[in-house]
Amino acid sequence: KLRRHIRTKRLEDVRQIGSDRVVDFVFGSGENQVHLILELYVTGNLILTDRDYNILILLRQHTFDDDARCAVRKEYPMNQPAMKALLSPDVETDESGLPQVASLVAVLRSSIDKHNAAEAAAEEAPAATAAKGGDKGKQSKADGKDKKAKKNRGLDLSRVLLNLVPFAHPAMCNWVLDREGGNSLVPTEDVRDEDLLPLAETLRRSCDRCMALLRRVSRPEDLGGGDLAVVEARSPDAVRGWISQRSLKGTE
Repeated sequence: KLRRHIRTKRLEDVRQIGSDRVVDFVFGSGENQVHLILELYVTGNLILTDRDYNILILLRQHTFDDDARCAVRKEYPMNQPAMKALLSPDVETDESGLPQVASLVAVLRSSIDKHNAAEAAAEEAPAATAAKGGDKGKQSKADGKDKKAKKNRGLDLSRVLLNLVPFAHPAMCNWVLDREGGNSLVPTEDVRDEDLLPLAETLRRSCDRCMALLRRVSRPEDLGGGDLAVVEARSPDAVRGWISQRSLKGTE
Protein backbone atom coordinates (compact mmCIF):
# COMPACT_ATOMS: atom_id res chain seq x y z
CA LYS A 1 0.00 0.00 0.00
CA LEU A 2 2.85 2.40 0.82
CA ARG A 3 4.73 1.49 -2.35
CA ARG A 4 1.68 2.37 -4.44
CA HIS A 5 1.83 5.97 -3.20
CA ILE A 6 5.56 6.66 -3.61
CA ARG A 7 7.07 4.29 -6.21
CA THR A 8 6.57 6.70 -9.14
CA LYS A 9 7.64 9.80 -7.17
CA ARG A 10 11.10 11.24 -6.72
CA LEU A 11 12.45 11.99 -3.26
CA GLU A 12 12.53 15.80 -3.27
CA ASP A 13 13.58 16.65 0.27
CA VAL A 14 14.50 15.19 3.66
CA ARG A 15 14.09 17.38 6.73
CA GLN A 16 13.71 17.22 10.46
CA ILE A 17 10.41 18.35 11.96
CA GLY A 18 11.23 20.92 14.60
CA SER A 19 14.01 19.61 16.79
CA ASP A 20 12.39 16.31 17.65
CA ARG A 21 13.31 12.80 16.49
CA VAL A 22 10.95 13.02 13.52
CA VAL A 23 12.11 12.90 9.88
CA ASP A 24 9.96 14.11 6.97
CA PHE A 25 10.68 12.51 3.55
CA VAL A 26 9.02 14.57 0.82
CA PHE A 27 8.10 12.67 -2.36
CA GLY A 28 6.85 14.32 -5.57
CA SER A 29 5.63 17.87 -6.02
CA GLY A 30 2.45 19.83 -6.61
CA GLU A 31 -0.93 18.27 -5.95
CA ASN A 32 0.50 14.74 -5.90
CA GLN A 33 3.13 15.44 -3.27
CA VAL A 34 3.17 13.14 -0.24
CA HIS A 35 5.12 13.08 3.03
CA LEU A 36 6.54 9.94 4.59
CA ILE A 37 7.10 10.75 8.27
CA LEU A 38 9.40 8.59 10.35
CA GLU A 39 9.04 8.89 14.13
CA LEU A 40 12.17 7.64 15.88
CA TYR A 41 10.96 7.45 19.47
CA VAL A 42 9.17 4.94 21.73
CA THR A 43 8.33 1.98 19.45
CA GLY A 44 8.71 4.03 16.26
CA ASN A 45 6.14 4.84 13.63
CA LEU A 46 5.81 5.34 9.88
CA ILE A 47 3.15 7.73 8.62
CA LEU A 48 2.14 8.66 5.07
CA THR A 49 0.33 11.98 4.54
CA ASP A 50 -0.82 14.03 1.58
CA ARG A 51 0.73 17.39 0.70
CA ASP A 52 -1.27 19.09 3.49
CA TYR A 53 -0.16 16.54 6.10
CA ASN A 54 -3.51 14.78 6.27
CA ILE A 55 -2.74 11.21 7.34
CA LEU A 56 -3.44 8.53 4.72
CA ILE A 57 -1.93 5.43 6.32
CA LEU A 58 0.24 4.71 9.36
CA LEU A 59 1.70 1.83 11.33
CA ARG A 60 0.18 2.71 14.71
CA GLN A 61 -2.11 5.34 16.15
CA HIS A 62 -1.12 7.39 19.19
CA THR A 63 -2.09 10.57 21.01
CA PHE A 64 0.14 13.59 21.57
CA ASP A 65 -2.34 15.29 23.91
CA ASP A 66 -6.10 15.79 24.31
CA ASP A 67 -6.30 17.91 21.16
CA ALA A 68 -3.84 16.11 18.88
CA ARG A 69 -4.27 12.54 17.67
CA CYS A 70 -2.15 10.69 15.17
CA ALA A 71 -4.75 8.71 13.21
CA VAL A 72 -6.01 8.20 9.67
CA ARG A 73 -7.87 11.22 8.21
CA LYS A 74 -6.43 13.46 10.93
CA GLU A 75 -3.91 16.21 10.22
CA TYR A 76 -0.44 15.32 11.47
CA PRO A 77 0.33 17.69 14.38
CA MET A 78 3.39 19.64 13.24
CA ASN A 79 3.56 22.20 16.04
CA GLN A 80 3.63 20.13 19.21
CA PRO A 81 5.58 21.92 21.98
CA ALA A 82 7.76 18.84 22.46
CA MET A 83 8.92 19.16 18.85
CA LYS A 84 10.21 22.70 19.34
CA ALA A 85 10.63 23.44 23.03
CA LEU A 86 14.27 23.39 24.06
CA LEU A 87 13.43 23.59 27.75
CA SER A 88 11.40 21.11 29.77
CA PRO A 89 7.83 22.30 30.47
CA ASP A 90 8.29 21.14 34.08
CA VAL A 91 10.16 24.33 34.99
CA GLU A 92 8.87 27.88 35.20
CA THR A 93 10.72 30.49 33.17
CA ASP A 94 11.32 34.20 33.53
CA GLU A 95 10.95 36.94 30.91
CA SER A 96 14.25 35.97 29.29
CA GLY A 97 13.06 32.41 28.71
CA LEU A 98 15.46 30.91 31.25
CA PRO A 99 14.31 28.74 34.17
CA GLN A 100 13.63 30.52 37.42
CA VAL A 101 16.06 29.79 40.25
CA ALA A 102 13.21 28.86 42.63
CA SER A 103 11.88 26.39 40.08
CA LEU A 104 15.34 24.85 39.66
CA VAL A 105 15.68 24.48 43.43
CA ALA A 106 12.41 22.53 43.38
CA VAL A 107 13.73 20.34 40.54
CA LEU A 108 16.94 19.65 42.47
CA ARG A 109 15.00 18.84 45.63
CA SER A 110 12.75 16.44 43.74
CA SER A 111 15.76 14.80 42.04
CA ILE A 112 17.56 14.37 45.37
CA ASP A 113 14.46 12.85 46.99
CA LYS A 114 14.08 10.37 44.12
CA HIS A 115 17.79 9.54 44.26
CA ASN A 116 17.67 8.90 48.01
CA ALA A 117 14.52 6.79 47.67
CA ALA A 118 16.19 4.66 44.97
CA GLU A 119 19.29 4.17 47.12
CA ALA A 120 17.18 3.23 50.14
CA ALA A 121 15.33 0.65 48.05
CA ALA A 122 18.64 -0.76 46.78
CA GLU A 123 19.92 -1.10 50.35
CA GLU A 124 16.77 -2.90 51.47
CA ALA A 125 16.81 -5.38 48.60
CA PRO A 126 19.71 -7.59 49.91
CA ALA A 127 18.13 -7.73 53.36
CA ALA A 128 14.83 -8.83 51.82
CA THR A 129 16.64 -11.53 49.86
CA ALA A 130 18.35 -12.82 53.00
CA ALA A 131 15.07 -12.86 54.90
CA LYS A 132 13.58 -15.09 52.22
CA GLY A 133 16.50 -17.48 52.45
CA GLY A 134 18.05 -16.43 49.18
CA ASP A 135 21.20 -17.96 47.72
CA LYS A 136 24.36 -16.96 49.64
CA GLY A 137 26.26 -16.31 46.44
CA LYS A 138 23.62 -13.92 45.22
CA GLN A 139 23.56 -12.27 48.63
CA SER A 140 27.35 -11.75 48.60
CA LYS A 141 27.18 -10.28 45.09
CA ALA A 142 24.37 -7.95 46.14
CA ASP A 143 26.36 -6.82 49.19
CA GLY A 144 29.31 -6.01 46.93
CA LYS A 145 27.13 -3.89 44.65
CA ASP A 146 25.66 -2.17 47.69
CA LYS A 147 29.12 -1.24 49.03
CA LYS A 148 30.13 0.10 45.62
CA ALA A 149 26.96 2.18 45.47
CA LYS A 150 27.71 3.66 48.89
CA LYS A 151 31.16 4.73 47.72
CA ASN A 152 29.63 6.56 44.74
CA ARG A 153 26.81 8.32 46.55
CA GLY A 154 25.71 11.52 44.91
CA LEU A 155 23.28 12.95 42.38
CA ASP A 156 24.61 13.23 38.84
CA LEU A 157 24.04 16.88 37.94
CA SER A 158 24.49 16.20 34.22
CA ARG A 159 21.40 13.96 34.31
CA VAL A 160 19.39 16.77 35.88
CA LEU A 161 20.58 19.14 33.14
CA LEU A 162 19.73 16.56 30.46
CA ASN A 163 16.17 16.33 31.80
CA LEU A 164 15.89 20.12 31.73
CA VAL A 165 17.18 20.40 28.14
CA PRO A 166 15.93 17.13 26.59
CA PHE A 167 17.43 17.73 23.12
CA ALA A 168 20.92 18.13 24.52
CA HIS A 169 23.45 15.30 24.37
CA PRO A 170 25.00 13.82 27.55
CA ALA A 171 28.46 14.83 26.27
CA MET A 172 27.20 18.39 25.76
CA CYS A 173 25.77 18.50 29.29
CA ASN A 174 29.07 17.34 30.80
CA TRP A 175 31.01 19.86 28.68
CA VAL A 176 28.74 22.74 29.66
CA LEU A 177 28.79 21.87 33.36
CA ASP A 178 32.57 21.69 33.24
CA ARG A 179 32.68 25.22 31.74
CA GLU A 180 30.19 26.52 34.32
CA GLY A 181 32.04 24.99 37.26
CA GLY A 182 29.37 22.47 38.19
CA ASN A 183 30.32 19.34 40.12
CA SER A 184 29.42 16.07 38.42
CA LEU A 185 28.17 14.54 41.69
CA VAL A 186 26.08 16.44 44.19
CA PRO A 187 25.81 15.35 47.86
CA THR A 188 22.30 14.16 48.70
CA GLU A 189 22.38 13.85 52.50
CA ASP A 190 21.26 16.63 54.84
CA VAL A 191 20.93 19.16 52.02
CA ARG A 192 18.97 22.33 52.78
CA ASP A 193 17.21 24.42 50.14
CA GLU A 194 19.65 27.28 50.69
CA ASP A 195 22.48 24.85 49.90
CA LEU A 196 20.85 24.23 46.54
CA LEU A 197 20.85 27.89 45.46
CA PRO A 198 24.41 27.86 44.01
CA LEU A 199 23.61 24.64 42.14
CA ALA A 200 20.40 26.19 40.80
CA GLU A 201 22.38 29.19 39.54
CA THR A 202 24.85 26.81 37.84
CA LEU A 203 21.97 24.91 36.23
CA ARG A 204 20.41 28.15 35.02
CA ARG A 205 23.63 29.24 33.30
CA SER A 206 24.11 25.73 31.93
CA CYS A 207 20.58 25.68 30.49
CA ASP A 208 21.29 29.01 28.80
CA ARG A 209 24.50 27.72 27.23
CA CYS A 210 22.96 24.41 26.13
CA MET A 211 20.02 26.14 24.47
CA ALA A 212 22.34 28.60 22.74
CA LEU A 213 24.39 25.71 21.34
CA LEU A 214 21.26 23.91 20.14
CA ARG A 215 19.99 27.05 18.41
CA ARG A 216 23.29 27.38 16.59
CA VAL A 217 22.86 23.97 14.93
CA SER A 218 19.16 24.44 14.11
CA ARG A 219 17.15 26.56 11.72
CA PRO A 220 15.56 29.59 13.41
CA GLU A 221 12.05 28.59 12.33
CA ASP A 222 12.47 25.19 14.01
CA LEU A 223 13.05 26.70 17.42
CA GLY A 224 10.72 29.64 17.46
CA GLY A 225 12.86 32.08 15.50
CA GLY A 226 15.49 34.31 17.02
CA ASP A 227 18.57 36.14 15.82
CA LEU A 228 21.39 33.65 15.32
CA ALA A 229 23.96 36.45 15.48
CA VAL A 230 22.76 37.36 18.97
CA VAL A 231 22.80 33.73 20.05
CA GLU A 232 26.32 33.29 18.73
CA ALA A 233 27.49 36.38 20.58
CA ARG A 234 26.09 35.02 23.85
CA SER A 235 27.79 31.64 23.43
CA PRO A 236 30.95 31.99 21.30
CA ASP A 237 32.33 28.57 22.26
CA ALA A 238 31.88 25.53 20.05
CA VAL A 239 31.67 21.99 21.34
CA ARG A 240 34.21 19.82 19.55
CA GLY A 241 32.38 17.59 17.11
CA TRP A 242 29.34 19.87 16.88
CA ILE A 243 28.63 21.99 13.81
CA SER A 244 28.41 25.65 14.66
CA GLN A 245 26.85 28.49 12.69
CA ARG A 246 30.30 30.08 12.52
CA SER A 247 31.85 27.01 10.86
CA LEU A 248 29.06 26.95 8.27
CA LYS A 249 29.69 30.52 7.13
CA GLY A 250 32.78 29.56 5.18
CA THR A 251 30.90 26.86 3.26
CA GLU A 252 28.11 29.06 1.88
